[in-house]
Amino acid sequence: MEAVESREIGFWLPILARTVARVTGVTDYNIVQNNGARAAQVVPHVHFHIIPRPKTMPEIKNKSWTMFGRGQRDDLDDEEGAKMAGEMRRVLREELEKMNTSSAKL
Repeated sequence: MEAVESREIGFWLPILARTVARVTGVTDYNIVQNNGARAAQVVPHVHFHIIPRPKTMPEIKNKSWTMFGRGQRDDLDDEEGAKMAGEMRRVLREELEKMNTSSAKL
């Protein structure tokens, strides 16, 4: 990955993580990036997972299970996914507007 791309990822990840936290209402999360087949990367490319971590069920005792992205999981149906995607776009716009307002005050 080139330096410019790395810088852009460093810029966007916190913004996207805040967006996910606001939309899901879950402030605890992992950011995961896998590299290579032995790290469970099927298609070689760079991408990050922002994984919200709501309170876990007491019966989940193996913390490494949730640390590496395999904890409790519910699938969204198409309608729920579309609704959440729309909310993510709305909140992301708000985050960017706040940043523009803050930088204008400097």
